[in-house]
Amino acid sequence: MRVARQYRSASVESFKRFREEHPHIRIGIEKFRQILYTFSFKVRDYILETGEEVRLPHGMGVLTVGRKKTRRLSKDNKIILPVDWVETLKRGKKVYNFNDHTEGWKYKWRWEKNKALFRYSALWSFKPSRTTSRRLAEYLKKPNSKYYMIYREYRK
Repeated sequence: MRVARQYRSASVESFKRFREEHPHIRIGIEKFRQILYTFSFKVRDYILETGEEVRLPHGMGVLTVGRKKTRRLSKDNKIILPVDWVETLKRGKKVYNFNDHTEGWKYKWRWEKNKALFRYSALWSFKPSRTTSRRLAEYLKKPNSKYYMIYREYRK
């Protein structure tokens, strides 16, 4: 369930605020939502297709897909990979997820706040929608996918 205070860009409140700030633009709420969603999907698909980073307007930072090599062993030589619980329950012993389809890389959406030009950017967070996250997984799990090598490597 959605949190009541969570900001949603296509909400009725944001539409009313847009109408107050721009009274000369005559547009309905359905067209307003269509414009917002179309733009968001185009940006998402551009990032997924090209692997490029997109600078957000007004100095809000950079949005990109990053990758990081998974560490297989800790300093104590203990396995620190995630457990594949479905296979573990089938076999009766621990089975680890090695991300073989991406040659051991982990991927996620990243908002690079260190490139933002406003104060207190560390207080903000970015969480992509479920469809956006699943679209990334879909791109990575395609057979003979070229996508898992075009995304940038990151630290941390």
